[in-house]
Amino acid sequence: KKSAALTDEEDDDSGEDYAFRHAAESNQRESRGKRKPQKEDESDNETTLSSIKYYKHTAKLKEIFLRRLLPTVLVLVFVVGFVLYFFRLQHLTFDNLRGYPAEDVFRAINVRKNQFIFTVNDIDIERRLRARFPYIQDVEVELTLPDTAHLIFTEDSARFYTHIYDEYFVISESMRVLARYSSEDELDAGLREITLPPVSYAVVGHPLRFFDASYLTFLSSFLDTMEQSDIYRSIASMDLSNRFDIILNFEERISVELGDDENLETRLLFVKSAIDELEDDQRGTLLIIDNKQAIFSPQARETD
Repeated sequence: KKSAALTDEEDDDSGEDYAFRHAAESNQRESRGKRKPQKEDESDNETTLSSIKYYKHTAKLKEIFLRRLLPTVLVLVFVVGFVLYFFRLQHLTFDNLRGYPAEDVFRAINVRKNQFIFTVNDIDIERRLRARFPYIQDVEVELTLPDTAHLIFTEDSARFYTHIYDEYFVISESMRVLARYSSEDELDAGLREITLPPVSYAVVGHPLRFFDASYLTFLSSFLDTMEQSDIYRSIASMDLSNRFDIILNFEERISVELGDDENLETRLLFVKSAIDELEDDQRGTLLIIDNKQAIFSPQARETD
């Protein structure tokens, strides 16, 4: 009986163990069949928050644009359209144009009726006119809105001529080349001849250029002082090829060897007083030593 009881207890224990094992195996199968919940990624949350913030920011910008900027943009578009439509060239006037026919100048500047008036500018017009009309020194454009442009011209005048490589160049007081001729006979009367140092650039409509860049400064200052002197009207020609050995031709009868341009104004006054002491028909060379000394060498008179 004892053994039988033990056998029964063992049978009961084995049945109980079977039940536990069966339940555990069932739980394992269920756990393998089910999907474990995934752990939330923090980066996904941050991306979602960023998207929400971007959407709100964009919506705010749209609201600001529609409420504040859009009216301003519409006003600007209206103003630009108004200007482009109404500010059109209808009238063009010329002032101080004397040396050339107005019809020729008008064709050369290539300005058209109904073009936008603010495109009429003096730089472009001067560039177009410089080659064909060299006496026109400057052009100023004045606009009377909405449709009128006034062109105010400044013209150069021929003052001198110079001889360069078998050609004759007419130049203004500012040393702009106004014309070029192959013969001296083509020159207008009343022009003074000036002899210049070597020239590097001589083109009609443009200023002369010299190999010595500083020479132009000297020349401009010298001519300004000469024009204010009492003897300038009587000077027929000037040799300025050497700034330290200036020679003036007075009335085609007296060659004034002036020297350099130091104290030029005072020296010219002395030249005038020295010439006034000579007879009106005397010819020769007047050598200016300084502002107080001069030597006159008369030219021998011709005899029959």
